[in-house]
Amino acid sequence: MEEPTAASEPKDRPLQDAGASPASGDVGQGLQTANGVPVRSWTLARMAVLGGCFGAGLAVTLAGTLYLFGVYNSRPKPWDDKALTVQWNDLRYLVGQDEVVAGFLFQYGIRNNTSRDYRLTKSGITIMERSVFQPQTLEPAVFNLSIGREDGYFLPAQRTSLIELTYEGSCNPSESREVCFDNHTKELHDLVLLDDGLRYQINLPKPQRKKH
Repeated sequence: MEEPTAASEPKDRPLQDAGASPASGDVGQGLQTANGVPVRSWTLARMAVLGGCFGAGLAVTLAGTLYLFGVYNSRPKPWDDKALTVQWNDLRYLVGQDEVVAGFLFQYGIRNNTSRDYRLTKSGITIMERSVFQPQTLEPAVFNLSIGREDGYFLPAQRTSLIELTYEGSCNPSESREVCFDNHTKELHDLVLLDDGLRYQINLPKPQRKKH
């Protein structure tokens, strides 16, 4: 008697349902979300939304950065009162007719502490003053003051040079030149020259006369 053999598998196996068991290269193909949207389409849509959100966030961040940069650059540059430093040097009297004092020359030694040459000119400078009553407040100079030379003064870098300011003010013929000077300057605390282009603040000490 022959021994029974194992049953042989059918030669023809039915093809797999593509939708039931997808091949490894077609993951998601044929699958649908609850609302019937194909999985691949839903994924692409989500990627598009995420990309749009990222782009919008980047644009907002960039705009904010540019705004802050603009605000920072638009701030007024602080005044530099160290670039040019000054010491009082001498007082001279301008004498008019009949030997009456018609004004004064205020002479200062000014040092250019920067690495660049500088020209002090009438057109580039605003002359201010501070009074003994408000020494922290700048006011337009009430003196008839001007830079002494029409072409200004050349101040070489890292050097000290002499400059003069001219003040035109008459005196009473009956008073001495010393008393006249004291009367004209008694309420003055100091003078300040402002160069708005370079933002230089040049502090000039109060003019002094020699004490006898």
